[in-house]
Amino acid sequence: MTKPGSSKSERAAGSPESGGRRPSKRPSGTGAVYEDNRRGTFVGEIWLDGRRRRVTGPDRTTVNKRLRRLQRDHARGELTDGNATVSKAMESWSERVLAGKSLAPKSRELYEWAIELIQAELGAVRLRNLNIDRVETALDELAAGSQGRPLSHRSLKLVRSTLAQALDNAKRRQLISGNPARDAVLPAAAPRAVPRQALTPDQAVALWNALGDEGTYGAMFRLQLCTGLRPGEAAGLCWDALELDATPPVLHVRRAVRMDRNRIVLVDELKTSASNRTIVLPSDAVDVLKHQRAELVTRALEDGRGVATDALCFPTQAGTPTDPSKARRVLL
Repeated sequence: MTKPGSSKSERAAGSPESGGRRPSKRPSGTGAVYEDNRRGTFVGEIWLDGRRRRVTGPDRTTVNKRLRRLQRDHARGELTDGNATVSKAMESWSERVLAGKSLAPKSRELYEWAIELIQAELGAVRLRNLNIDRVETALDELAAGSQGRPLSHRSLKLVRSTLAQALDNAKRRQLISGNPARDAVLPAAAPRAVPRQALTPDQAVALWNALGDEGTYGAMFRLQLCTGLRPGEAAGLCWDALELDATPPVLHVRRAVRMDRNRIVLVDELKTSASNRTIVLPSDAVDVLKHQRAELVTRALEDGRGVATDALCFPTQAGTPTDPSKARRVLL
């Protein structure tokens, strides 16, 4: 018959299955220590927060010290979770750190995309088993297309950086002793982005002339040539952001378009805070905009309606925001 009041660990220690010797009576709440005859070591067990914690050592004194350390760490709230996974680390970082960052919508989408890839490749791996080789293997798999399509060098850098930030957060919480993502090397075979080159003056003139008969899309790209607007900023430009009759005429960059669940939407949040700016318009840009305004007025009159002051400058035929990537494909 089991002695009333004995702990679970003490009952296990004295059982024949454990191969151990029943421990001497210990003060309540200090756990149990017993000798594992089969392995020739000593084992200490203690229940904390409803979970059994176990330590081992070469002698009873060492095990007692380790049990007391567990109790101190538990009292300070620093007891590590030996079963914590990469998935748990990603969720904790996303909720406590990423959620508080001031990010452009596109940047947040990229982080969420990287988190999904990491969860798919490493989510079930326990943090205590995560090392540089395991991280590099995951990067190699992603580069080979394990999650749908092969990732470029640039995309892999984002994935590694996201994982490293999450592991830094886990390290601060003592869930992991180091950060293997910081030292992981990207696969050498991952394709790198082709360096972008600006148009030469002659190329810009040739493109300007070629865009003359391309309607709304041509006008939008001509404005970009004059002002250096990003494609999303040009597609999101509205008439209330223009002062064409001012001296000098100016354009206020306030809005842009972006992809949201496979749909182009107009947003007030730009890529960065510095993206909100005012541009002095050259005469060619003013001419482009006035001509585009006249075209929209003519189209609106034919449809029996007007052009609102806050309407888009370069809408589709349906009046919705233009997709810059679609516009590029149409003009190619």
